[in-house]
Amino acid sequence: MSRLLSNIQKAPFLFLEDHPDQFYEQINETMEQGYDELRNMNVDVDEVIKDTFYSARNIDLIQKWLIKEIALKKNIKIRYQKVEHLLNIMAGIYETYCQNLPFSLKEQIYELDRKVVEFCIPIILDEIIGNNKYLEKLNTANYIDQPLCVNSKGQRQLPSAYSSRD
Repeated sequence: MSRLLSNIQKAPFLFLEDHPDQFYEQINETMEQGYDELRNMNVDVDEVIKDTFYSARNIDLIQKWLIKEIALKKNIKIRYQKVEHLLNIMAGIYETYCQNLPFSLKEQIYELDRKVVEFCIPIILDEIIGNNKYLEKLNTANYIDQPLCVNSKGQRQLPSAYSSRD
């Protein structure tokens, strides 16, 4: 990434304000150069980021990252999460945070992955805590005894003809 663009990312207001150095013109030139380079290689930036972000390899990387973070935070081993749930979260993150810039593609995908992991960790931890509380209550629950027959009718009935005779 050019020095100009990294400086603009540190102070984005310079891009939007009327500044004597006219940063917006320099950024437009830099962006057009990046898009032209990718067009010359017949590459669509949107598709590259989207295909890479939703690839099976990236999903596996996110799964491993989640397992590692949960193990570091709570010392708990978890399984891979359902891919369908992960894809739903990834779609929301992609639509909200994807920049589709013609440079720093790897960094953009890393940021999207990081946001997915940061979004998933509290959800997974809440599910683990809730499941543990459920199991704890299940093991310590006081169950109601089986009902007893207290009427005299039940004692006066003849045994069933279909019951086994000893």
